[in-house]
Amino acid sequence: MRRAVGALLLGTALLGGTACADTGTDTPPVDRAVVRQDPCAVPDGVLADAGLTVPPYQRGTFGVEFTGWAGCIWRDSTGTRDLAVYVGPPSIEEFGTGPRYSVDYRPVGPATLAGRAVVETADRADPERAERCYYVADLPAGPVLLWARTVPGTTPPPGEDVCGTARRVGERLLPLFTG
Repeated sequence: MRRAVGALLLGTALLGGTACADTGTDTPPVDRAVVRQDPCAVPDGVLADAGLTVPPYQRGTFGVEFTGWAGCIWRDSTGTRDLAVYVGPPSIEEFGTGPRYSVDYRPVGPATLAGRAVVETADRADPERAERCYYVADLPAGPVLLWARTVPGTTPPPGEDVCGTARRVGERLLPLFTG
């Protein structure tokens, strides 16, 4: 099994109905259709349990290539890592090969996160994924991206690289975006 690293592209096929996700916390049930439309709707308790700030650090997406996506960015409790979830309109094929994305992002290989098959993806600016990690999930409603990055000018505490942060947080958030 490949090492599961990267940020996550997550999603759900449940656009029209309400479904509950068992997150292992005492938070109320999650309406996955709402979370799919607005990743910032992830419950505060789940975010806090994952070590992320509440409220989000930034609403919306970062980068012109993600215009038309819905997204949310949180900062971790150390203030040294950002974690984002974007839900997008293009197909997984477009994300991997389309001109809007293929210049800056390239698939590295298959991986597994929270029991789901995902595609590990690298950023052209950080091909070794030392400061940024990405995961993409291909779901019927469209791809979802979860990414993690080290905040520029900070030094994260020892013991967990940026990909480890993406894995740890992704294990908590991915179930909220899957059917």
